[in-house]
Amino acid sequence: MDYQLVATIVISLSVAIGYLNERFIQKESSIIIVLTTILIVIALYFLDAAITTSEYLKTIDSMLNKVSFSDFLLSGILSFLLFAGSLHIDLSMLKEKKSDIFILATLSTLASTFIIAYASHYLLIALNSEIPFLYCLLLGSLISPTDPIAVLSMLKELNAPKDVRTTIAGESLFNDGIGIVVFITLYSLINDESTAIDITHVLLLFIRQVVGGITIGVILGYFGYKMINSCQKNIPLCVMISIWIVTAGYTICEHYLGVSAPIAMVVSGIFIGNKGNTLSLPKAVNIELHQFWYIIDELLNSLLFLFVGLECLLLGYEMANNAILALLMIPIVLLARLIAVAIPISLLSQYRQQPFNQYLVGLITWGGLRGGLSIALALSLPQTNERDIIFCITYAVVIFSIVVQGLTIKPLFELSKKHLPTTHAQ
Repeated sequence: MDYQLVATIVISLSVAIGYLNERFIQKESSIIIVLTTILIVIALYFLDAAITTSEYLKTIDSMLNKVSFSDFLLSGILSFLLFAGSLHIDLSMLKEKKSDIFILATLSTLASTFIIAYASHYLLIALNSEIPFLYCLLLGSLISPTDPIAVLSMLKELNAPKDVRTTIAGESLFNDGIGIVVFITLYSLINDESTAIDITHVLLLFIRQVVGGITIGVILGYFGYKMINSCQKNIPLCVMISIWIVTAGYTICEHYLGVSAPIAMVVSGIFIGNKGNTLSLPKAVNIELHQFWYIIDELLNSLLFLFVGLECLLLGYEMANNAILALLMIPIVLLARLIAVAIPISLLSQYRQQPFNQYLVGLITWGGLRGGLSIALALSLPQTNERDIIFCITYAVVIFSIVVQGLTIKPLFELSKKHLPTTHAQ
């Protein structure tokens, strides 16, 4: 396959959709890219049927099979997107909201995983499509974390209070790392049928991944900042150092240390971003770094959401067979999210002797978008009947999340903003 041709087609589509959106539609770009791409694929289906040939779809299908979406995201652009997104997180606000973020990113994610697992297990039994319970847990682990890429893209459109933005963004940046750790643990248990579930081993693996990721992230951020600060007159070199942090750091964490690379990228991005914002770095360097990573963020986001739309081609007949199941799982996932958010926020409110804010719960619940990360994890599974079911459910939830929740989050915010915390509004 001519990879230059593939790159040309993908970038051309992204530019064309982005240009039309900017000139005429003016909606959040990720939503428009996903919708337009799905409509293009559907149109090609009808075109192929009309002219009794499948050359168009075969070309796209060949491209998707050659360019693995899982590898493209998990081993490719995820590190860049997490680093770029975390550069803008306010560390002082993050410290202030650390309890909320920690509980939402860990306990809420785990609670949602089990709620979705049990609900999907009994739903599958009712529909005569039962799969082993560990696969239901696997589904819960990959669909429970909110996607930082989709969430940060959505937050750009909202002028929400700063503490609300920090809570939602902080949760999404950290819970994807938690979700990946849980996913990997469950996947290893499924692959090794002789291994009994050892809670101690699971907890140690979890702690190693999370604590190790945070530690390496701080080390990368500290040495990266020192290197950038020592050669601040050479701005291109400063930018190259930040790229090196992302590429080398992710590789070291993923392939040599066995710790969470996504968490390390988030922590290093927060460290460097806040050092720049507190004037520890010269203003010119800070501006150039942020501009460079803003462009990288926008470019890779466009490519990612384009691929999310194209992945509908891989559904094939599996979606027809599992359409009812996939549609029924959408409200179940939302309900699990609501329960997992409402209970800890209610307990925190009681502990702090503050009134329970149902509007905040609603915004965090509805603003917890799922995205390409969930699809990539689903596609990383080997080709089995269980994988087909998990992928269909995941894709339906992700598309509903990006399109429906993404389009309605701003009106929901406008309705509830008077009732949100305003101490730190900006």
